[in-house]
Amino acid sequence: MPEAIAAARLAQLNGTFTGAERDFLTTPEATALEARGHQFSETATLGNVTGIAFLPGERLQAAAAPERLSGGSGFVVRASKDH
Repeated sequence: MPEAIAAARLAQLNGTFTGAERDFLTTPEATALEARGHQFSETATLGNVTGIAFLPGERLQAAAAPERLSGGSGFVVRASKDH
């Protein structure tokens, strides 16, 4: 999950062009979408993302965008069963 959050991304907001971060424009995915007629408009950043993954054994993993807009943070707070 941390790698997915850190990856370059795109966003389609029902317009003619799809906003895409510069690093996305050089990916195989961008090339494949362009071959299908998609058009991109380069944008500096599409905001920060945070996420929580539910892992085996009742464990949780938190992650946040490491660099966009000065980075972010993600963590899991879990009360003990005694409280």
